Amino acid sequence: MKIDFYDDYFSIEPFSKNNDGNQFKDNYIRSKMKYGKIYKFVAFTENENLNSRKLDMLIKNQFWASCYDYFNDDREVLRPYNQFVVCRKTKKTKQDLNIFFSTVNEMNDISCFTYEPSDFMWQEYANNGNGFCMEFELFDSDKFFPIVYLDKDKLDYTDDIIKLFTSPKTDFKTLSKLTILPWVTKDPIYQTENELRFLCGDVYDNEDDPMGGRIAPGKKKILNYKGFEYSFEYAGIILKKVYIGSNCTKDKELQSICSNMNITAERVR
Repeated sequence: MKIDFYDDYFSIEPFSKNNDGNQFKDNYIRSKMKYGKIYKFVAFTENENLNSRKLDMLIKNQFWASCYDYFNDDREVLRPYNQFVVCRKTKKTKQDLNIFFSTVNEMNDISCFTYEPSDFMWQEYANNGNGFCMEFELFDSDKFFPIVYLDKDKLDYTDDIIKLFTSPKTDFKTLSKLTILPWVTKDPIYQTENELRFLCGDVYDNEDDPMGGRIAPGKKKILNYKGFEYSFEYAGIILKKVYIGSNCTKDKELQSICSNMNITAERVR
């Protein structure tokens, strides 16, 4: 099955001197940015503690990235493959494979951005206008990956899994495909989101980080870890403007925060 963008992206030699893969990805992402910016929607709800936390993150120049266990789409990180064939050819048990992929899935936190604001996004991701939208300049796209919309049931990772476990040395192209592609493919029903995804596994990097530097399958769920606040700077983005929803209950608070940050706040009518 042909996969737009990613077939070409994964064919590029990883760790090249000129970072060709990242440059290719950056060019593609920028070609999708209709207004030269990317956007993130935030919704307010009846949970005032959570609302206050969202405002506080804005003040601190932060955004939230979630553990995938708490995403609404139960088909996130789907890897269809022929289990019988893979087990036979790799000499791995079903349990071995489940442990491996559970560990891989554990690595990343996810945050959803979009290439352009739309009425659909205001309705679905800003609680029908009771929220706000942040407009960002993207100065480093390293941690951002475009979403490709396709029928995920038609994907087949069988050959890639076999290749990964039977190659005499680590095949980084295949490893990248198996660890990245399931996070960046979504069913066509979601294509109205026009999503660009922030994908980051850095909470495992150091012993002082939330996961203590040790990865294990299901660890985040066991520890009730739901996500992490990443700084705009760390993600490679600069906040340029805030759009306030037409039904926003925190209008005054947002106006005050943006004024203190010297950021333009515009009410959406």
